[in-house]
Amino acid sequence: MNKEIKIATWVLLFGGILLILAPYFLSKESCFGTFNESTGVIGDTIGGITAPISNIIGAILVYLALKAQVKANEIVQKQIDRQEAKDSKRNISEQLHRLYSTLEDNIKSYTFKGFNSDYNYDDTEHKEYKGSDGIHKFFRTIICDFHQTPETLLETTCVTELLSIIKVCNILLQKLNKSNIDDKDLLFNFTKHQFEYKIMPALKNLDEEALNPYFCEDCKCNHGIPEILLNEINEIKNQLKL
Repeated sequence: MNKEIKIATWVLLFGGILLILAPYFLSKESCFGTFNESTGVIGDTIGGITAPISNIIGAILVYLALKAQVKANEIVQKQIDRQEAKDSKRNISEQLHRLYSTLEDNIKSYTFKGFNSDYNYDDTEHKEYKGSDGIHKFFRTIICDFHQTPETLLETTCVTELLSIIKVCNILLQKLNKSNIDDKDLLFNFTKHQFEYKIMPALKNLDEEALNPYFCEDCKCNHGIPEILLNEINEIKNQLKL
């Protein structure tokens, strides 16, 4: 039983007793005067005595009822807010899991056979590498074998597909770091695993200077990884605290 109900119960009990006893005590002879036929009929007398008391009791009960209703509304609103927060967290979790599935599927389906457009993909001379092997071969090849401008490089399908994979990984980590979902750590570790063991192995043992774009004086061509790819990779490293 809450506080308002207890108070209302005591008000009703005390007020009921007071309404019953008030006419008797207040209509007795006293130094203030005597109640007789000249003071009004008995009904008017009792009504005049009890009306203020009943009005006060009614006002108190209305106040307590309104106060209890306000508290009830606050409780209901808090329940609604908690449910909305729970639903929002669940929706965010589902979105992040779908984003992770997209990352995982794109890594598995990635293929690399070479950069040059004149490659014959039916030619067994140029093997097609898939998944993490394709990403590994991509980075090993791009460092020194691709002799074209960065603009041309970003028009190549195998480059744009890998850039998309790395951007998805970056976006997923950004969203995870800002979220408070229940399985945040688990999903974070899964994403870290995809990056460290599917994307990064080809770059782990390479000098930073070999990764940054530079112009090779020996072959008079550009080497290294395009800046846009390298920036995304470094951003992921920062988020993973690598």
